[in-house]
Amino acid sequence: MLIPKSAVAFWGDKGLKLFSYALVLLGFGFPNVVFAGPVMCIFSKECFEDEACVATELRLSFGTTQDNPDGLNLISDSETLPVEIISVVEGERVQMLANSESAVHLFSWNFHDSYARYTVHMQGPLAVTYLGGCGGTP
Repeated sequence: MLIPKSAVAFWGDKGLKLFSYALVLLGFGFPNVVFAGPVMCIFSKECFEDEACVATELRLSFGTTQDNPDGLNLISDSETLPVEIISVVEGERVQMLANSESAVHLFSWNFHDSYARYTVHMQGPLAVTYLGGCGGTP
């Protein structure tokens, strides 16, 4: 069972075990992957196409919602999207994909150092990449 180090540090062993059991029961796609969640991500840089990156403050979280209580969701101030876990390297990283009406959202998270990348691919084609990290709760 994979549990991100940042989640272990935040929740502690006892609380983490309870969340792990609950999320395993929900069946989030990969039997060996458990997100002790919800998980909060904060992105401090925004990079539009080939322009220089600029400072920003984008907050995303991953967890369940009332509309999708049995699945994992990407939750932002502007929208909530169901996500699909597309790649896992056990103990190292996870990649997730979400689709909206106007964009494809790709999220990558490295568990060892909490670094995360969130890229939104829009029609055009245009892409915006956010650089930051994840850990803790919203």
